[in-house]
Amino acid sequence: MSVFTTRTQIPEILEKLHIEPVNSGACHGDWIANPSGGHLESLNPCTGEPLAKVQLTGMADYECVAARASEAFLDWRMAPAPHRGEIVREIADPHTGARWLLLRDSSHPGGPGRLVLAVEPRPQALDEARGGARNGARSEAGQYQRGRVSMQPVIRAGERLIVEESTAVVDARLEAVALGPAAIGSPLNVKLAIGGKVVRAVALAPGRAAFQAETEVSP
Repeated sequence: MSVFTTRTQIPEILEKLHIEPVNSGACHGDWIANPSGGHLESLNPCTGEPLAKVQLTGMADYECVAARASEAFLDWRMAPAPHRGEIVREIADPHTGARWLLLRDSSHPGGPGRLVLAVEPRPQALDEARGGARNGARSEAGQYQRGRVSMQPVIRAGERLIVEESTAVVDARLEAVALGPAAIGSPLNVKLAIGGKVVRAVALAPGRAAFQAETEVSP
């Protein structure tokens, strides 16, 4: 790749990643607007030119972050362990509204797992993430959305399936019946064979699904 090509691509890449010329490096739930620890500059290794800066955390910022973390822990420690496990393996994209679940990959037990899309990104946010007002980006986002909608279901209403639950404290496989169709990565309601509860799940493959966070729908 030539230096010219690299230079022309960098602003677009930084824009897609929502990286500003100067970015806060301190967070306590919300980004601290102006941390007091000076600046750290990131340079383009090809040209030596500045890419962006990070505002470093000062002592007062550290104290604020530690205090907010201590306050949050008072509520966090009261949550049941299975619920904490669900939250830890849930990944949310604040820019598009998409939510992903990190599930254990039984075919690679020693690996990091695999991501399954639990909640679709918002069409408008997805469009903005791919270029905002640029017509080409909007077209690409539209193709992406149409592709998602046109995916063939791997689970159909009335089919029997296994719903999986894998956390730090639970590893379960429960029989259920699908109450609607779903493509891979799409949510659906299923009725558990034991107890008859209707819960929310995410389709993984034909005959397989995973529990979604806050799963119970009805008794």
